[in-house]
Amino acid sequence: MLKRGEFFVALVKQKGFSIKEISEKIEVPYSTLLSMIKRDFENASINKMIDICNVLDIKVEDLFTKELSHAHLSELIKKPKAETFISEQVIIEFIEKDLNGLLSFLNNDARFTSQLFYQSNNIPEEDKKMLLIYIEQALKVAKKMKNDRY
Repeated sequence: MLKRGEFFVALVKQKGFSIKEISEKIEVPYSTLLSMIKRDFENASINKMIDICNVLDIKVEDLFTKELSHAHLSELIKKPKAETFISEQVIIEFIEKDLNGLLSFLNNDARFTSQLFYQSNNIPEEDKKMLLIYIEQALKVAKKMKNDRY
């Protein structure tokens, strides 16, 4: 079994790309992509994962399956171009992670390190409170959908 970051690096190499080329194609700084790889894409946004998978001609599920083996890697190399398709379950999992991250951010949790919200001081307190309520409700809906369907 490979970690997601290791699997990704091997896949990139097998597809004939470099990490630098992928970062340029998805318009993400090289250092940011390296960080995403190091963290096994744990806090990566769904949009960036879609961009990455489109460049590699794979489905998002191919990178987020539990079976990241050398055999799975070989299958992906041999596969014809993938249709860009994301299962509902993968989307719900990304939404849930993103919403949890936003809650941490809005609650000034020091562990939240998303680059998307590094200027949190610009958000008025009233807006933060409304965002908290909205995100908490959205997170409840995402969790309910996940539990109801999977």
